[in-house]
Amino acid sequence: MENALSAPDRSVTVKDDCYILPDKTVWQFRTQNITVDSDHRWQQITAHNVTELYNGYQKQEEINEELAEVNRKLRKMYARMENDVKEKESLDLKVYIHDTIGRSLLTIRDIIDSGEDTERKLEALQNAIGMLASNRVTSVSTMDEVKRTAQQLGVAVKIDGYLPRDTAAEELTVAAAKECVTNCIKHADGNEVYIRIAQRGERYDVTITNNGKIPTEPIKEGSGLSTLRRSIESSGGEMHISHNPRFALLITIPAKEISL
Repeated sequence: MENALSAPDRSVTVKDDCYILPDKTVWQFRTQNITVDSDHRWQQITAHNVTELYNGYQKQEEINEELAEVNRKLRKMYARMENDVKEKESLDLKVYIHDTIGRSLLTIRDIIDSGEDTERKLEALQNAIGMLASNRVTSVSTMDEVKRTAQQLGVAVKIDGYLPRDTAAEELTVAAAKECVTNCIKHADGNEVYIRIAQRGERYDVTITNNGKIPTEPIKEGSGLSTLRRSIESSGGEMHISHNPRFALLITIPAKEISL
């Protein structure tokens, strides 16, 4: 018996002091010295069927491995989320500063160019400077507010199409519209911005143009456009800029928000 246990048949698997037989039953063998009629030279070998216990242990090991893998993925996800949150906060702050400074500069230029309604424009300028100097506040979040702000700066925003409210698609389009209004005045000397929105399956195609000067060379992305691109691409969208035959910002945004 001892020889059979020390050198079992090839069909028997030995693992963790357990013998796994071809029929998938699992056995443990115990050897102990016993005394028979005052003779201490006897040994007793007992066999225990531990199939259920062994299978339960193996299952627990598998569960532990799965949990360890889940924990590893969770730690990685949390680290990524933390970085994403920090990055988004940084990008949001850059957008806020860019928008506020842009609006301030445009309002100053507007005041210099025209003496009409100067009091209203000064109030808008004080507003912008006040926001920049104070704690950060919520930025423009709807297209209606973009249109009102642009109108204060002498730019008419004309929209063809519809986006559902309070969605990532609206938020990104609003950010794109704000950027294009600012750049229209600063670089193109225009006073009209056109936004065309079309739904294509599960995506929105948004094209933004203006009536300003036609660019003479490819558009160089500054901090505003670069930040906008990163926001759009991180949401699963695409962004393209054309300068010929005239300036056009083309973005494609998923209709449904991406989930982690």
